[in-house]
This record gives sequence, structure tokens and C-alpha cells, in this order.
Amino acid sequence: MQRREFLQLFAGAVVLALRFAGAVVLALWFAPSALAENWREFLWRFPGRDPLHGMTDTQAVQKLASGGMIPPDALNALLNLVGQGVFRVDSIPHNFFFTRMLFGFGIIAPNTRALTDEWPDTATRRVKVYEYEDKKTHISYVLIRPDVCGNWSLRIITAQGVCVQDDTKCDPSCTQLRINQTR
Repeated sequence: MQRREFLQLFAGAVVLALRFAGAVVLALWFAPSALAENWREFLWRFPGRDPLHGMTDTQAVQKLASGGMIPPDALNALLNLVGQGVFRVDSIPHNFFFTRMLFGFGIIAPNTRALTDEWPDTATRRVKVYEYEDKKTHISYVLIRPDVCGNWSLRIITAQGVCVQDDTKCDPSCTQLRINQTR
């Protein structure tokens, strides 16, 4: 192999290596920093960034119930509470866990954790809480609506006091929300 052929091959290899390195750098730059975090949870860092819109309260609650998350009797009871405006006021503590939460145009974010310690001091932690307990199973179905965004959320508590996790997969729109909540 002559020197000129060697230099051409070497230059081609360098260009290929730089393209690969550039692709890796771009992937790491645009990938959310939450890759190192627990991706089984949706980390809600920025209140009010992705508010729920385009749905009535009834549609939102029905969407939260999708996939059989809330049995029909419990769903009807919750819809009645919402319709009658029967709720209690509370505040979201740090690291509070929701079984699922709606963002944007009704995108379900499963297993949402509110990182309220990262929220600005001006962001309210006040929520409206609508709760129904199934007397037979002693499972509580809790609708929570934060004042800061109006996003409806669901928290299901077992008879043992454990919050139920959602086995719904995060679809591409949910993944985009996740990225929006990391930067």
C-alpha cells in the first residue's frame, strides 16, 4: 500500500470515527438527564409546564379510569363527587406518588412522582382531593387536581395502605413529556 492510499484510508477512518462520536454526543445531549433516574416513574419537576387542556372534567376522569384502573361503581361515585364539587383541600408533599396523571391533551403519565422540592417557591402545592373508598375491598380511589396546573391525577390505595403502580407503558407522547420535565 502506498503512502497516499494509506492516508486516504486513514482519513476515511477518522471521518467515520468523528461521525460516530458526533452521533453519540448528540444522542447524549438530547437524551434526558433522567436516563440515570428510575424510568419506571414519571418525575414531575416543572409545575404548570404541561397543563391539561382540551378535555372536560368527565372526559379526564374517564381517561384516568381507562384500562380498568377504576371499577365502574367507583368511577360513578367519583364522577358524582366531581360533579357535585365535593372535595377536600390539601397540599402535595415532596416525593408524592400518583398512580397516573394526565398532561397536555390527555396524555397519561404512569407512576408520576411530584418533586415539589424542585418547584419554584411561587408554585402552589394546593390540591383538590376527591376520594371514594370501596367498602367491600377497602381500596381507595383518589382523584387529585393540583391548582398549579389543573392536571387530573389518580392515586389508588390498597387496603394495606400501599399506592398501586400503573403497568401502562409510556407511549411516545408521554416520553416527550418526560423529556420536557427534565430540562
